[in-house]
Amino acid sequence: MNYFSTPSDHFLVREREDAKTVIKHVTNHGKYPFCYQKIAEGATVVKCVSIFGKTINCCQGVAGLADRIYKTFRMPLVEIVLVKDESGYRLSSLAPVKYSQLSKEEKEMLQNLLDMRVNRSE
Repeated sequence: MNYFSTPSDHFLVREREDAKTVIKHVTNHGKYPFCYQKIAEGATVVKCVSIFGKTINCCQGVAGLADRIYKTFRMPLVEIVLVKDESGYRLSSLAPVKYSQLSKEEKEMLQNLLDMRVNRSE
């Protein structure tokens, strides 16, 4: 389940009783809507930050998806949430990322990519 306000925030719920508690929290006791996605038993949720379609510390499959997502949506800083199961990765949500949320390595990658773009345009 995830919030509408921050699509990358989510709760992985496996039991019906747990769902009731999470729904109360996510909706602020019914004041706001929520979104849920049924996933297969054994599936996992994977989050990855994409910077101009490039990633750090993500597997090759996710890195390829990040590049395709950037080419499609042109979001320079985006958190990609994927569901991984036996069939591979499926996109769950995209959310913008603030500069302050980036790790040191991600900030360095962003700066390097921006420098490359500036040098190409000169």
